[in-house]
Amino acid sequence: MTVPSIRVWAVPGCSSERFVHLGRGLLAQFEAEAGLEPALLVTELTGEACVLGRHQRLKSAVSVEKVGGVPIHRRNSGGRTLRAGDGTLGVALALPSLGALLSGSVGLEKAI
Repeated sequence: MTVPSIRVWAVPGCSSERFVHLGRGLLAQFEAEAGLEPALLVTELTGEACVLGRHQRLKSAVSVEKVGGVPIHRRNSGGRTLRAGDGTLGVALALPSLGALLSGSVGLEKAI
């Protein structure tokens, strides 16, 4: 089995807001340019933030009063709201297709 190559970017000291923007930029590259290899973005986050999942509604996901002025951002990936603080590891994996890291194609019925 051939192991696909992955572009890796390690970004030191990155705010949650910048990390979200970098993730969006990776996805935009895949939309604009065919044939890119998978990409992995890794960073140690700085500062405090709440990061919403792509499809979450702010009013039902976060009690703004309890957050107390902490910045709130939305990432392109799904999942729950995350509270990120200094030293939190931020990881974003962008793939050109669902089965990009596998030896064969994968149907949507196999995705979780």
